[in-house]
Amino acid sequence: MHRGTDQPSGLRPISLGRGTYLVILLIVVPSAAFMVWAELEPSIYYYNCVESYIPSVQERLGFRLGLVTLQGGQGQRWALIEVTPGGPLGRAGFRTGDIPVEYHGGVTAFCYALKAADEVDGYRRIDVVNIADWDTDGPNRRREPKIPKGK
Repeated sequence: MHRGTDQPSGLRPISLGRGTYLVILLIVVPSAAFMVWAELEPSIYYYNCVESYIPSVQERLGFRLGLVTLQGGQGQRWALIEVTPGGPLGRAGFRTGDIPVEYHGGVTAFCYALKAADEVDGYRRIDVVNIADWDTDGPNRRREPKIPKGK
């Protein structure tokens, strides 16, 4: 306040009406919550897939998943580091060194395909490239084995 006056100096505080609070509560807060969920959900599904779901079906389907290092410094990818000969995935054509590859994430697409094998009309095929067929230009020689129904 200025000396000798009752008028406040600077900006006046903003006061919001009830309608504005209602808009914030019904639109802004849910929108912000959705944006946070949309950002975190793929990471949560990925973690759940790799740490919980896949380990729960590995023994039954005859495989082990792990990280493999690609040739030419192309990083690491999730791959089938062991496929039991005569096991369900082995009979279906999967091989040790197969890397699940999809446009939207190989290991998560592999999870969806594994889960879909229990559904009546589930999509059970998954694109894979064996590490032996992966060259410095990226994945070549894709195969599309089918996960056996009724795991």
